[in-house]
Parts: sequence; C-alpha cells; structure tokens
Amino acid sequence: MRNNQALYQITLVLLAACLSVGTAGCTLMTASQIPFAKKEPQFQTPGQIVPVWSDTVLHQPGERATRGFGGRVMFYGQDKHKAILVDGTMLVYAWDDSKGSMERTPDRKYVFPSETLQTHYSASRLGHSYSFWVPWDAAGGPLKQLTLICRFISNEATELTSSPAHVVLQGPGGSSPFPNEINHTSI
Repeated sequence: MRNNQALYQITLVLLAACLSVGTAGCTLMTASQIPFAKKEPQFQTPGQIVPVWSDTVLHQPGERATRGFGGRVMFYGQDKHKAILVDGTMLVYAWDDSKGSMERTPDRKYVFPSETLQTHYSASRLGHSYSFWVPWDAAGGPLKQLTLICRFISNEATELTSSPAHVVLQGPGGSSPFPNEINHTSI
C-alpha cells in the first residue's frame, strides 16, 4: 500500500511539473495560427483581367440544347504571374458582329453580382479562377461572330475592363468565320 501511495505522489508531482512547464508563457492562439482552422479568403484588388472563352453547348434534360460560351476568367494584381482572389460584380457584354460597329449598345449584358461571385470560383493549375456560362441561342442556329468584353467592379469600387474577345458560334452557313482563310479546294 505504501508503494502505491508513493507512486501516486510521484505521478502527481510529475503531472504538476509538466502542466507548469507546458503552460508557462502561453498566449491565446488566433484562427490563422491553427493549421486546420478555416481561413478567410484574402481578396485583392486586381490590376488586370484575363478571360478565355470557348464555344460550347449546354444540354439539360427535358430542355432544348443552348449554345453559348464558357469562360474562365483570371485576375492578376501586382504579381503579373500569379492569379488572385477577388470580390465584386462581373459583367459580360456581348455584341453580334453581324450588326456592324461596336460603337453601339451591347446586344446582351450578363450580370454576375458580388453576392454570387464566389460560387463561380475554382482553383486550377493556373491558380485562382472564375468560370462563367454565357448563353446565346438555341443549338443549331446559324454561324455567329460575336465580341465579348468583361467588366469587373470590385467591392471597393475599382473598375477593370478586359480586352475584346472575338468569338465564333459554329453553325450552318456558307461563309467561314475567318475572312482570310484559304480554300484548299480552289488551289
């Protein structure tokens, strides 16, 4: 019994020593110091917007197929080689180039508000990016040449506009979307 009591006392002394050494100089930890804590995204103000568009067709059960454009948009800040996270409103303006000059009101305007922008976010091999779907018309329509321009308005009211993207919706038609294309059958 005496051995058990001595062992118990030694255990208590060691436990007290460990606790006093382990808690000496403790400070409160913040969530950013805990590796498994969810971090708040670090939004930055962009200096450049780079959209990449491709024509695509959306198929949904029970609905007619819709052709349009899928866009991957990346924003860059001071480091021109690293895409950044942003928060704000994205607008996509579309012009039907068959109607002539772009010095007119866009034919369509698509708005992706700040409240839903992060639902378009995804991480890619190239870094942070945002994906958007811009529908145009029913699949099977005639060949269309369009111009798309993105405009981003940050929550801090910084505005940024992309370069125009000249895009083509494939469809039946006698002419090529590329006016300088060489016709190999006539050579």
